[in-house]
Amino acid sequence: MSFFTKKHFLPFIACFIFIQGYAQPLISGPWAGNVELRTAVICMEVAPTVKKVALRFYPADDSTQMKTIHFKGELGKTFNPIKIELNALDFNTTYNYKIFLDGEGNYVAEKLNH
Repeated sequence: MSFFTKKHFLPFIACFIFIQGYAQPLISGPWAGNVELRTAVICMEVAPTVKKVALRFYPADDSTQMKTIHFKGELGKTFNPIKIELNALDFNTTYNYKIFLDGEGNYVAEKLNH
């Protein structure tokens, strides 16, 4: 008989999902929420161990216009959904953005078409 009987399989999967969720600082996302007129919302979920979140963005063709937004909401809870609003975007412009979790910016680099 295999170790993975029905009796053992579900607790094993639940434990695996729990460990995976806390092993990565970025649990879900980022993804673009509402993109309207000159604003866009970037959404994500971070692990309870994350203490600081920031998003750096700039037009794809001009990195000298780089701006950084620091998330000012509460972190450290079991469930940490985050929404960061980007304002004063230019029409018909592609933006690059990167997520910084606890000061490290090697997690995500994405493009946002506005």
